[in-house]
Amino acid sequence: MLEFYDDLTPKQRTHPFRFIVGAISILLAFIWLFGTLQSEGSLTLFAVVFFIFLLVNGLWHGLEGAGIQVNRIFGNACIRINEEVIFIKGELFGRAVTLPWHLVKSITLKPYKVEVLDSQGQCMEFDFSRLDFKQMENLKQMLRTMAQKKEVGVIDH
Repeated sequence: MLEFYDDLTPKQRTHPFRFIVGAISILLAFIWLFGTLQSEGSLTLFAVVFFIFLLVNGLWHGLEGAGIQVNRIFGNACIRINEEVIFIKGELFGRAVTLPWHLVKSITLKPYKVEVLDSQGQCMEFDFSRLDFKQMENLKQMLRTMAQKKEVGVIDH
C-alpha cells in the first residue's frame, strides 16, 4: 500500500538561553510561593495565580528550550496521502481537509500550490510554500502516482 506522510509542524531546535529562562522562572515561582507562605503565613489568591503563571511560563520555556515541541499538545499539521484519501491539515490550528479519491476529478500541480477539483466542481487550493523543494517534489510525485492509479487527471504547471 502506497502512503505519503509529511509532518508540517516546524522543527524545534534546542535553545540553551530559553531553557535557562525557563529554569529561572520555575525557581522564582517556588521562591515566590515559599516566600509568601513564610512572610504572610497563608497564600492569597494573587500569590497562587502568580505562582501558577510563573510555573507554566517556566515549564513552557524550559521544554521549548530543550527542543520539545509544546505545540504538539494541540495537534499537528501534516499531509497524508494514501489509496483511500488525501488528508491535509496545513496549519496547527487550521481545519483539516479529508478528500476521498473517488471524489477527486482533477489535480493541478503548481510550483508550491496544489489545486484539487472535486466531482461537485468545487476547487480547493492548498499552499505549500513552507515546504522545501525536496518535500514538494515528493508530494507532487506521490500525487501523480496515486492520481494515475485512480485515473484522475493531473495538470502539471
